[in-house]
Amino acid sequence: MAVLARVFPRRILINSASIFAGEALVRFATFLMAVVIARRFGSAALDLAWVAAGRYDAFWERGLSAWDIAAGILMIREAHGVATDLDGRDRMLQSGDILAANDTLHPKMLKLLKAATKSQVGG
Repeated sequence: MAVLARVFPRRILINSASIFAGEALVRFATFLMAVVIARRFGSAALDLAWVAAGRYDAFWERGLSAWDIAAGILMIREAHGVATDLDGRDRMLQSGDILAANDTLHPKMLKLLKAATKSQVGG
């Protein structure tokens, strides 16, 4: 069982018909079937710090600013965790997309996120 953190950006609430909103909801639903609880306190920096501290098992989000995630990436790596973008690359600061978890959970989550994205775009 894992404790995950997830953001639902304001733009989803404003424009729930967007492709971005649909993708976010499909991804979230994918994980709801596999985890016990999901919490959100409103700060990506705090969520990443909590992953590094072991309070959360994982965190993912799209479209964040570099200042929201830079320190968190460092904390995750110092704690021997894994932080990548949602394609598994080291381009979080450029893309604003991030998946952070331990080295066991990260590849499993990355696979689920990619599958959810494929199902959303019909591939």
